[in-house]
Amino acid sequence: MLGQDVIYVGGGSTANLLAVWRTHGLDRILRRAWEVGVVLCGISAGMNCCFAQSLTDSLSAHQLSPLHDGLGLLPGSACPHYDGETRRRPIFQQLVGAHRVEPRENGWVDERPLATRYLGPWRSAEAEPRGTRGQASKARPPELNAGRPRPLRRG
Repeated sequence: MLGQDVIYVGGGSTANLLAVWRTHGLDRILRRAWEVGVVLCGISAGMNCCFAQSLTDSLSAHQLSPLHDGLGLLPGSACPHYDGETRRRPIFQQLVGAHRVEPRENGWVDERPLATRYLGPWRSAEAEPRGTRGQASKARPPELNAGRPRPLRRG
């Protein structure tokens, strides 16, 4: 896996992905891949797994719960489907406000189809909505300049 350019993780059960990865040592391999610059990407559970904490429905059928033992490649907490599932926004906001998920500076929410690019372990982030066009820059193609993730701040 360390020789790959990209590792993509789709959706599914966050808890099951983490359990299987840890059973087979894949969690350590993914961390090493991240550290040497392999692009890790994913949606839904694939997004959740990369963060220290997240909101998931994989711990209990039909119930959203905080998960506190993600891979921790990225600090803080994540909530995919923030705008896509009506229950997620109020539950995530409540958990952040009650300090039941502990984002380092804020919790990251996926409000629309977007890609979030983290510039190396524990560094800053940029979000780039799919199918949008923004102002061109020398560093990135025009379609990757349109947006930023919306952090959910406590308070």
